[in-house]
Amino acid sequence: MMKLVITIFLLGASFIAQTQPQLLVLNKGENTLQVIDPETMKEIKRIATGEGPHEICADTDQQMVYVANYGHQQPGNSLSAYSLITFNELRIDLGALKRPHGLVYRSGKVFGTAEFSRAVFRYDVVSGKVDWIQGTGKSISHMLAISTNGKRVFTTDILSNTITVLDIDMPPLPQYIHSITVDTKPEAIALSADDNELWVGHNDSGSIVVIDTKTLTIQRRLEGFKVPIRIHFTPNGDKVLVSDPGASALILLNAKSKSIINKLTIAGVPVGITIDKTGKYAYIALTQANKVVKVNIETMQEEGQCATGLNPDGIVWVLGKV
Repeated sequence: MMKLVITIFLLGASFIAQTQPQLLVLNKGENTLQVIDPETMKEIKRIATGEGPHEICADTDQQMVYVANYGHQQPGNSLSAYSLITFNELRIDLGALKRPHGLVYRSGKVFGTAEFSRAVFRYDVVSGKVDWIQGTGKSISHMLAISTNGKRVFTTDILSNTITVLDIDMPPLPQYIHSITVDTKPEAIALSADDNELWVGHNDSGSIVVIDTKTLTIQRRLEGFKVPIRIHFTPNGDKVLVSDPGASALILLNAKSKSIINKLTIAGVPVGITIDKTGKYAYIALTQANKVVKVNIETMQEEGQCATGLNPDGIVWVLGKV
C-alpha cells in the first residue's frame, strides 16, 4: 500500500512539475559547483564538490548531474553526483581509477577518462557501479566524445598525439583498439550530430582536424587558430563553436563548409562551452577572469555575464524541474 501511495505521489508531482533552465559551472580553484540562472545571469547557489572539479555532465531524464573530482596535488578518484532538485551530493568512489576527466552522459551511463590510470571507464547509474573499463595505454587520455548509441568512444591523448577509438561491444584485443595519429597536443574533441565527423583541436599546433569516423582518417585540416581548446556543435548540428584562449576569442564556424562565420574577442581565457536547448545562446567559462559570459550565437555579441568562483572550467546548461 505504501509503495502505491508513493507511486501516485510521484506521478502527480510529474504532472505539476515545471521546467527551469539552469547553468552549472565548476570552480576548480575553490572546489565548488555554482548554479546560475542563465536568463538573468544571477547566481542561485554554490555547493561543495570534491577536490579539483574539472568536468561535468547531466542526465536530464533523472535530473542528475555528475562531476569529475580530478584532484590538485594528489590525484582524485571520485565522482560527485547531485540531484538537480535538492543538490544533495552522493560521492562515488572510483577506486584505482585516478584523475577522472572528460565526462559524457549517454543513456544511463556516465563515461569518463582516468588520466593517471591511462583508461576510459563507464559508470552505470542504475547499478551504481563501474561496469566497463578499457585501457588506452596513452599519456593523458583527457577529453571524450561518445557515439549517439553509446557504443563507440573517442578520446584525445594529449601527450601521445593520438586519438584512441574503442568499440565497447568488442573484446579488449589490440585489433579492436584503434589509434589515429594527429597533430601535437590534441585536447578538444566533438562529434557531429550524425556521428560521421570527429573534430579535434590541438593546443600546440593550433590546428583542427576533421576525421571520418568510418575510415578513421583525417579528411580536412583547418588552420587559423592558436589554442582551440574546446569544440561544441550547436543543437541542430549546422554550426560549431570553438573557444581559443590563445587568440582570446570565441569562433563560430559553418559545420558543412568548415569556414569561419564570425569571431568574438573574449579576454579572460575562454575554456568551457555549453549551449542552450534552442541553440540561441552559448555560455563560456573564462577561467582567469573568474566569470561566465552569455553570447548570442546569431550576432556573436555578449548579452550578459556572471561572476564565478576561482578558475571556472567545466560548464553545462540543463533544463531542470522545479
